[in-house]
Amino acid sequence: MRGDTQRSAWACILAGIAEVVMSALWTRRQFGLGAVGVGVVGGFSGVALGAPRTTVGGVRMALESYSLAAIPHEGAIDSLLTLMVELNLKECSLYEPLVQPAEVVEMMRKARGSSGIPTTAEEKAAFAEAGTQLRKWRMSVSLDMFRELRKRFEAKGIDLYAYSPSGMSAVSSDAELERTVAITKALGARVVTTGMPKSVAKRFAPMAEKAGLVVGIEGRPNANSTDADSIATPADFAEAVGYSKNYGIDLDVGDATGGGFDVLAFVKANHARIMGFNLKDRKKDRTSMPWGEGETPVAELLRMVQKERYPIRCSIDCDYATAAGGSRLEDIKKCLRYAEGVLKG
Repeated sequence: MRGDTQRSAWACILAGIAEVVMSALWTRRQFGLGAVGVGVVGGFSGVALGAPRTTVGGVRMALESYSLAAIPHEGAIDSLLTLMVELNLKECSLYEPLVQPAEVVEMMRKARGSSGIPTTAEEKAAFAEAGTQLRKWRMSVSLDMFRELRKRFEAKGIDLYAYSPSGMSAVSSDAELERTVAITKALGARVVTTGMPKSVAKRFAPMAEKAGLVVGIEGRPNANSTDADSIATPADFAEAVGYSKNYGIDLDVGDATGGGFDVLAFVKANHARIMGFNLKDRKKDRTSMPWGEGETPVAELLRMVQKERYPIRCSIDCDYATAAGGSRLEDIKKCLRYAEGVLKG
């Protein structure tokens, strides 16, 4: 019995040493990247990005909880936690609609119409009203809800590293942006990932810096965009990450493919600025496909990160149409198996 106790104690000590060493290595890699390109990601601290909790073939893997947006709203967090434990994925972002009131989520869904974007006058009016209700909820919901949510993830050994709010738009007030900071801190998260426009990114920069938060700019990838306020083109992303030392790129590689980017070339040129990938496979017409069937170079990107040892978090972002008789949870499992096949094959 004494021998077992000693072995257990040594195992705990060695595990602690391993975590410290891994964190140090990742911090050194992050700062080492500062010599490449503009050096934005080189300024990120190990505290912000942390040591990887799940790796496949040396590549850091996580789950983007947007993947569960299509499942029934009630019980979505329970399903998320169960799935992550089953897949041994230990890093996750919180896609805010998963915890928004069901009626607000439904209002947003209906307002977007069949295309996903409000186009008619009626849809635009409904979308504006849904946005108003969302802002009211966000400004009034108790922060204790988010603190309790954090505890649920911690109890499963999952790092809820990022908060992904919806609706950070040009109409967002400074008070709403400050509330985003407060919610992120209540969650214990270190990162905010968002598709906000330039005008908001400029206002949010000093708030994020003051709070010690890292921001992953998702933008709206579109190589042909003419919207001056949108973070869409490669030049827009370069401009946006220059607003703050705490800003980096959280690249949705499927959106970028559909937006006309040469994704591999963009990543090679900007890897020092990229903190994460949202991995999905899309055709150039923006149709999402099962991994390996679209035109997004998912396999090539994973191999690039593996070969070059980029400290880029690769998050499964599954959003393709589920086949008849299938389920979204099974789709997510298939995505992970695809990544394992690429990285371990």
